[in-house]
Amino acid sequence: MDEAAPTFDELACGPDGTVRYRPGVGALVAAAFGAGADRCLYWWAHPGKVFNFGDWVGPFLYERLTGRRPLRYRPKFSPLGRTMFTAGSILRWIRRPRSAIIWGSGVMSAEDRFPAPLQVLAVRGPRTRARMMELGYDCPAIYGDPAILLPRVFSPGRCQRHALGLIPHYHDLDHARRLAAASDEILLIDVRRPVRAVIRDILSCAAVASSSLHGIIVAQGYGVPALRVTFGARIGGDGTKFADHALAVGLPVAEAEPVGADADLAALAARARAQPVPDLAPLADALMRVCPFPLADQGLNLG
Repeated sequence: MDEAAPTFDELACGPDGTVRYRPGVGALVAAAFGAGADRCLYWWAHPGKVFNFGDWVGPFLYERLTGRRPLRYRPKFSPLGRTMFTAGSILRWIRRPRSAIIWGSGVMSAEDRFPAPLQVLAVRGPRTRARMMELGYDCPAIYGDPAILLPRVFSPGRCQRHALGLIPHYHDLDHARRLAAASDEILLIDVRRPVRAVIRDILSCAAVASSSLHGIIVAQGYGVPALRVTFGARIGGDGTKFADHALAVGLPVAEAEPVGADADLAALAARARAQPVPDLAPLADALMRVCPFPLADQGLNLG
């Protein structure tokens, strides 16, 4: 795949950090009648709203693995359409029974409710599986957010230039920006940018401190130690998504470390570097074995 060509998510990310993607009407009508189901994905993206790199991991992977661009589609009204749900806490956005194919998605909160999926191939972690079973849905014990597959489709190499990267959820951006300004050793990693840009920033850091779940998952996927923190803003959900991922990758469930305006950044960097980096290869292999995408042979390390 041409590494210089803009990817789907890069084209969709506006210069002001908002979404500028809108699916074509013709493609949506075709999808409503069941056509092109192998490129129908659901992910969180609304024109003019904040672009968040973690929301675009699913479509990025789809493009890298298939050589095609996906269609954002949720079969809310169509009796024939179906959709693949991939990376993110998006199960609560299922609206019609027997329409969703689940591959690595998760719940935002332990009490999330949603109609029965058409098929569950994998979920983010044990907490999501437990909720599935509470709702009476079959769910295999195959775990992992698809973001753990990113190193298999994009490997720019690691070049450490910063002692610590701060990856705030976009709600925390201003707070984290003020902290990063205090030291040249600290890099603010803005999640309102495309997937490849965020990955390159993560790989330039010895470790990261993140209030973004996908900041943690992506860092760990590339072997970068990641500390879960909070910068002050309340992040949606009840914390289930962080526990879900930790349990899936074999790490203890830990509370987020508060990072105030007077934080000792050197000490924070040391704690971040001390975080264990899980071996994600077994989970990634299992995810690839049940991948619902029509894979293209592009010489990628798919496991």
